[in-house]
Amino acid sequence: MSFRAPFACLALLPACQLASGLTDFAPQQGTAAAGGSSATSGAGGTGGCKHKVFVTLLTAPGNVAAGLADLDAICQNSAMGSMLSGKWATVISVLGSPAASRIHVTGDVCLLDGNRVATATTWWSMAHERPINRAQNGQPVEDRVWTGTRATGEPSGANCNGWTSMGAPPPAGIGSIGHSNASNATWIEDTPILCGEMAHFYCISQ
Repeated sequence: MSFRAPFACLALLPACQLASGLTDFAPQQGTAAAGGSSATSGAGGTGGCKHKVFVTLLTAPGNVAAGLADLDAICQNSAMGSMLSGKWATVISVLGSPAASRIHVTGDVCLLDGNRVATATTWWSMAHERPINRAQNGQPVEDRVWTGTRATGEPSGANCNGWTSMGAPPPAGIGSIGHSNASNATWIEDTPILCGEMAHFYCISQ
């Protein structure tokens, strides 16, 4: 399955309905900024959020990409469709490119509503302050998320053959997932699933 046509749909017509196996995308009503400061952080205090994070409404099987550009286009186009500005990256690893190496976290990471998820030192860890359980339009999402990544930010080794394979036998045919309702280690790393199954994606502003 190719995702180039749906990505083009997202880039050109943010409000269009996705096809070809992609589901549950909805545009944000109104505008929001990706970076900058926020009125809240932590459990109720005030402070700045260097990065924003969401989980996509979009779901896809594990043969989602032909390379890193395709992977990051998932989040960039989801953000654009909800009028979120700035540069966005998909929190996912491929062989030779750990998420921790290509995603730069230099300050607090918060949900779009300003509630802090982690600091720069606790982002790659087994303990977040709260789950990443809100989508780009604020809708709750508590489901599986493709990551291919350990809590340290290193590749898990299960990544659907670089996110290109859906029907191959294990290990090429399985991918590591996280859970958007979790704030422990399973936020990013849990038992791999078959690549033909559907999951969401984490997106972080850069």
